Amino acid sequence: MTGNLTLRSDERMHFIIQNADGSARAYFYKDKGGDGVRLSNGVDGGGDFLFGKDGEFYSPSHIHAGGAVLNANGDTYGSVWGNQYISAWLSNNFASRDNNINTRATWDWVNQNFITNVRYSAERQVGAAGVWTYHSNTVLTGFNNVDGDFSAETLFWSEIQI
Repeated sequence: MTGNLTLRSDERMHFIIQNADGSARAYFYKDKGGDGVRLSNGVDGGGDFLFGKDGEFYSPSHIHAGGAVLNANGDTYGSVWGNQYISAWLSNNFASRDNNINTRATWDWVNQNFITNVRYSAERQVGAAGVWTYHSNTVLTGFNNVDGDFSAETLFWSEIQI
């Protein structure tokens, strides 16, 4: 055959590959005003592949690309996910993350084992002359340097209350 093979009709017509017994092994068609060009496996089944007139491709089941699989339910399988479906990879990784979070100290444990509230008493004024060490359980809260000579004349302390 040379030239174009043409089927002319407003009704559905198929380009068919037939088995010796006359059954359709595969066929190719497009309905007038239909959603796109369809390719069918004929008697082997599996549904139609549709090359939509919207530019999209529709498959009745999984799509394979190399070693990767796009499942009909949207799940993806491939080496990038550790040779498992992405749903399993996400589940395993979230479980691992959640287990790590669950082994951390709880609020109750921290509140029972650590200081949770510190207060200071009212400030006390102590002369600076001769003060060489902090008073026990106190914190230095301020000082006065009235003559500007780089030494404090008055120190202020507060007791720490836990």
